[in-house]
Amino acid sequence: MADYNSPGKSTEGVQDDIGQSLGHGLEYDDAGNIISATRQGPNPYDAAQTFTESSVSVTHNGTVVSGGSIKFDSGAVGTTATRGADESTHSTSRSEGLKINPNASGLVGVEVTLSSNTGPVQDVFLLDSNENILDEKTAEYSGGDTVTLNADLQSGTNYYVGVYNDGADQTVGLDGSPNYPYTSSDIDITDGTYGLHPDDNTSDRVTSIAAYAISDVSSITPTTSGSATLEWPYPTDLYEWDIATFTRTLDSETVDVFVAYSTDGGSTWTRTNSGNPISRNYSLADDPNISADSWVRFEVELSRQDTSNNPTFDSAFLSWFV
Repeated sequence: MADYNSPGKSTEGVQDDIGQSLGHGLEYDDAGNIISATRQGPNPYDAAQTFTESSVSVTHNGTVVSGGSIKFDSGAVGTTATRGADESTHSTSRSEGLKINPNASGLVGVEVTLSSNTGPVQDVFLLDSNENILDEKTAEYSGGDTVTLNADLQSGTNYYVGVYNDGADQTVGLDGSPNYPYTSSDIDITDGTYGLHPDDNTSDRVTSIAAYAISDVSSITPTTSGSATLEWPYPTDLYEWDIATFTRTLDSETVDVFVAYSTDGGSTWTRTNSGNPISRNYSLADDPNISADSWVRFEVELSRQDTSNNPTFDSAFLSWFV
C-alpha cells in the first residue's frame, strides 16, 4: 500500500496514489490537505455518441439520426399535384408512371402516392430527363402507399416518377382521359409515361396521353430549422450533478444546445442558464436551478440559411457525483 503520509507529497500526488491503489478518486480540503469527501472516479456519466444507445431517448422535430449524428431530415412535404381519379385498371410488365416538372427552386425530392388500384409493385423510382435513376425504393408496395424519393430537383426541368415490378405483371390504376397539366404551386404533373425505367426492356420508351399508377406527387422542400431532445433515466446513487458537455459541427450554421431541468419527475421542463444556450463543459454543480433531485436533459436546435450546409449535433454527455 502506498504511504499516503509521506513528507513532501502534494494533494495531487496523494490523490494519484489513492486512485491507483483503490480505483477511485477523492475530494480534499486543500488548505489542510485533509480528506473531506469521497466520490467515484472517474465520475459516472451518461453518453450519446451514436444516438442509438439503448439508454438514451431521442425525440425529433425536423431532424434524424444519420451517420452517428443528429442532422436535418430529408425535408418537409410542400404542395401536391393530384391527377384525375382512376377510370380503369390494366395489367402490364412495363414500368409506368408520370412526367413531372417542378415550379419551385431548391426542391430536394418528391413524395408519391400509388393509385388505390395499383399493385403489387417492387420498385418506385425517380428519373432525370435522360432516364438516369436519381432515387429508387425497393419493397412490397400496393395501392395507397406513399414513397419518398430524394434528389435535388431544378425548376423547369422534366423528371419521371413511376413503378416497376422487375418485369413481372402488375396492376396499374389508369386515368384514361387525363386533363394535363395537374398543377400545384411547387410541382406539376404534365404527362403519363410507360417503359421509362432503365431496366425495362420495352422498345418504345415514351410518354403517352394516359396517366398511370401514381395518383399524387408532392414536393419536398429542404428543412431549415429543427430540434431534438435527449433524455436518460434518472441516475442511480446520484449525490450531485457535475458537467454537461457535447460536440457539434456548425458548417457555417447554428447548433444551439440547451440544458433543461424538471422538478416533477419529467412532466414539465424549464431551460436553465436564463434560457440561453450552454457552452461546452457547462457546470451543473454550479447552476443554482439544478439540485440533486432535478432531472436533466439536453435540448438541441439546428438552423441554417444555406441548405447546402449541414450542421450536426455529434455527441452529448451528462456526469454526476455519487
